[in-house]
Amino acid sequence: NSPPARYDHAMARLGNGRVLLFGGLNATKQPTEVFSDTWLLDQSTKEWILIVTKNFPKARGGHSMASIGSDVLLFGGYSEIYTDFNDTWRFDQSTNEWTHIESTLISGSPNARFYHSMVGQDGYIVLFGGASHKPLKYFADTWIFNHTKNEWRKLLADKPHSRLSPVMSPIGEGKVLMFGGMNGHHIYTDTWIFDMYS
Repeated sequence: NSPPARYDHAMARLGNGRVLLFGGLNATKQPTEVFSDTWLLDQSTKEWILIVTKNFPKARGGHSMASIGSDVLLFGGYSEIYTDFNDTWRFDQSTNEWTHIESTLISGSPNARFYHSMVGQDGYIVLFGGASHKPLKYFADTWIFNHTKNEWRKLLADKPHSRLSPVMSPIGEGKVLMFGGMNGHHIYTDTWIFDMYS
């Protein structure tokens, strides 16, 4: 038993040797098959388990997920008709349920987007970049998600050029490393370090 063939899905670590997978698309099917299923891989048994939840994000691809404590946060993505999402969801592994997190009027949330990058660092989630379909736009904004307050905060900081598909990784001491990405026909080779505490 395993997830059907797909791409543009997202995965994140849950802890205790478990990994969460959500969504994705398969354009070899007509019409395009778009997924809203949740799967869990237990590394101790090396088996995929389909998690049936009462609530869950809409079917999508191009979203990002990141670990936050023992849970997983999901943001964004696009539908099979290229409608972009700006919703935030949290998967609680203690209940195996998704919860939709409403943005506050004060903090707001990132614009709808896909192919952004997210990573967990020191109990926060860092989000950068991505793009939108309608209109086509590339983003260069940096957001922090505070899991204790369940809110996004946009940072006013020096930033890389706008791009989609950058890759980020935590490197410790409140720092995140980012490399690459693309903007239209330009593919980047630059390296950036984001310091949460500077």
